[in-house]
Amino acid sequence: MEKIYGSSTRQDSLIKVGKGYYMYYGFGKDSEDAEHGYNYRHKFDHKPTAEEIKEQVIAAIDMETRERITSGFTYDGYKVNLTLENQFNYSMFKNMGRYPVIIKVQDSEGNDVTLSLTKDNYSAFYSSVQNHIKECLQSCWQEKTSLDLSCYVI
Repeated sequence: MEKIYGSSTRQDSLIKVGKGYYMYYGFGKDSEDAEHGYNYRHKFDHKPTAEEIKEQVIAAIDMETRERITSGFTYDGYKVNLTLENQFNYSMFKNMGRYPVIIKVQDSEGNDVTLSLTKDNYSAFYSSVQNHIKECLQSCWQEKTSLDLSCYVI
């Protein structure tokens, strides 16, 4: 699925255009203060089955969850990139117990900043990372369990 920008609302639907079908799902914004946001869109070259629609919706939820985990975390006013590699490294640093731990973050202007975290600071940081991931995953699971695909019936 691809993000289509310019929407101001959620538009879950399946629309027939010519011989194809466009499926729209979800709504999001890249920032809280953005005037418009995006919907996910997928083009089918045939009338999709309920299973195909569900597969695309699940893929969109998973993609959004990965993106929120990776780029939606802030700590102490700094944006932290939680790639899988960084998540692994942060876990490794916690297990090693060697301090201070130096991490790279970004300030509100997008400039790279390094933080030197003591044992207590790092413990708080790592706990915040775990809570952020947990909240994102719980939101993902909630969305998947409450799916209503009736809006895609044509």
